[in-house]
Amino acid sequence: MKKIIATLALFIACQGIFAQNIKSIIDEFKEVKGVEYTKVPRRVFLLGNNKGIKSICYLNLESCPSEVKEDFRQKVNQLEGYEVLFRGKEGGEMYKLIAKKNNETIRELIILITGKDDCGLTLMKGKIKEKDINGIIGNDKITIDGRE
Repeated sequence: MKKIIATLALFIACQGIFAQNIKSIIDEFKEVKGVEYTKVPRRVFLLGNNKGIKSICYLNLESCPSEVKEDFRQKVNQLEGYEVLFRGKEGGEMYKLIAKKNNETIRELIILITGKDDCGLTLMKGKIKEKDINGIIGNDKITIDGRE
C-alpha cells in the first residue's frame, strides 16, 4: 500500500513539473530571435473604458522557424487550469480563447493562434466579466457555455 501511495505522489509531482503556466511560456519565448513581444503600458488603460483589463501582452511568432512554432504549440497545449471558451479553425490556423476564472470573474483571458503561418498569443489580465468578452475581442459574436 505504501508503494502505491508513494508512486501516486511521485506521478502527481511529475505532472506539476511538466505542466506549463502562461508566464513561463511568455518568458521562454519572448527572447527568442524572430519573436515579437509587446506589453501594453498600464497608463494606456487609464484612457477609457477598459472592461476591467489591467494588463495586456502580445507574443507573435509569425517570423520564427517552424521548429519554434511547434515547440510553442506543444507548450500552450500543456496549459492547465484554463477553461476553453471558444475554439475555431480557419484555413490552417487554429484559434482558441481560454480563460482562468475566479467564480464568474475572468482573471486571465488568452487568445491563442496556432498554425503553420500565424502563431502567437494575447494575454489579458484583470477582472473581466464574461458579458464584456465580445466587446474586448471585436464585433464577432462568440458563444460561451451555450450563451451568445
